[in-house]
Amino acid sequence: MIELQQFETNDLVLFINIIKKNTKDIIIYGTGIAAREMYEFISYELKRNVICFVDRIRKESYCGLPVCDLAEIKDKDNLVIIAASTMYDIEKRLDSLGLDNYIQVDPFILQEYIINKKYLETNKAIFDKDLKKINEVYDFIEDEKSKTVFNTVIQQRINPTLKELKKIYDKNQYFGNDVIPLINGNIVDCGAYDGDTLIRFLQQKEIDDYKYFAFEADKNNYEKILTYIKSNGLEENVYAKNVAIWDKQQIVNFSISKNDKEGVLGKIDSSLNKDALSVDSINADSLDNLIPNNIKIDLIIMDIEGAEINALHGAKKLIRKFHPCLAISAYHDFTHLYEIPLLIKKIYPDYKIYYRHHRWNVADTVCYAIP
Repeated sequence: MIELQQFETNDLVLFINIIKKNTKDIIIYGTGIAAREMYEFISYELKRNVICFVDRIRKESYCGLPVCDLAEIKDKDNLVIIAASTMYDIEKRLDSLGLDNYIQVDPFILQEYIINKKYLETNKAIFDKDLKKINEVYDFIEDEKSKTVFNTVIQQRINPTLKELKKIYDKNQYFGNDVIPLINGNIVDCGAYDGDTLIRFLQQKEIDDYKYFAFEADKNNYEKILTYIKSNGLEENVYAKNVAIWDKQQIVNFSISKNDKEGVLGKIDSSLNKDALSVDSINADSLDNLIPNNIKIDLIIMDIEGAEINALHGAKKLIRKFHPCLAISAYHDFTHLYEIPLLIKKIYPDYKIYYRHHRWNVADTVCYAIP
């Protein structure tokens, strides 16, 4: 049974309080998406001064500011905000250089807080309302490791503490882990991005005859997949389509967030989001329509920015016919952590449900269903 854990404070509250009290210039460690989001939040939301970025991978500049090495920082009292993976043990390097004024926060949680200042309170109310469902999932999850992962990621949406996520991190997403060590046969990859999972699949040592269906809604990413397929002579085995996976055939709005200038996290947007960088009309369809009836599917992967529940509804026939392994991203919405496994069990009750977590922040929690 899951009970809400109590902490004296959480990373988000601590982070905001420290920045508000800080009188020194701010340095951001990292030069990725998280670092840019952190810079925009601190500069524009909190009106605080960021003087530079630091990174071991040197760049001339980032967001119009210089990129330095930590050894170049003269004022040891400057506040360093870590906007990079906890798995790099950045704190040890900071401590070794006498830079002990540092803090880290989950950029996913921070972004949600920017949108909704009552994000944590909202999740607490959802937790209280849906506790029966949450514990139903906890009870039928298959192993103790999965129960620990599930409990931890639930807690993080109310009391975010990155050190807890570090304890459950598993770098091998979708396969190559203890739930799915090796995957062979026919694969459906929903949200195939630029072909990164396809490449990992092909790098396995034991691959027999296979078909790989790569579905990607973003046109630029789709073109990258096509280029990879053609340059490696994979046309007979790999099929790619520029389509959003949904519960039916439909034209949908596809938006790219202003915070996602690389355009890697576009999502179906029924509200015509005014804060989007761009909104396009694209084709969407269900897996039941897209996959030929005569092809047995062995694994379905989904990471489609919150459309997973709709996509599962659109794959009911396929799932009930072939009972493929499922690796479904369940982190885009707090409720998805328990609504997705409940839906999977409703579609095919004999599935065994597992949970693993594959990123240093709250992103990339995957619900696995094994027949």
